[in-house]
Amino acid sequence: MSIVHSDGLRQFQQDNATPYASRVATKWLQEHSSDFRHFHWPPKSPEMNIIEDIRNSLLHAVENRSPPPSHYYGFVDCPEG
Repeated sequence: MSIVHSDGLRQFQQDNATPYASRVATKWLQEHSSDFRHFHWPPKSPEMNIIEDIRNSLLHAVENRSPPPSHYYGFVDCPEG
């Protein structure tokens, strides 16, 4: 799953596991580095929990909704996008 920021860049998280550190993967990442934000994390990092970023993005979108939903059904009827 990717996250798209307001500047149109996607977020890419990498834990530096061996498959991602190969020459082919490293070359591709360098060639496409302007297409996304690249976050380097230590291997097996607890910081890799992307659900926190998804939750923050969702919370930000709901807080900025106009008008904000006044009850549960406002969330259910929320159009996509």
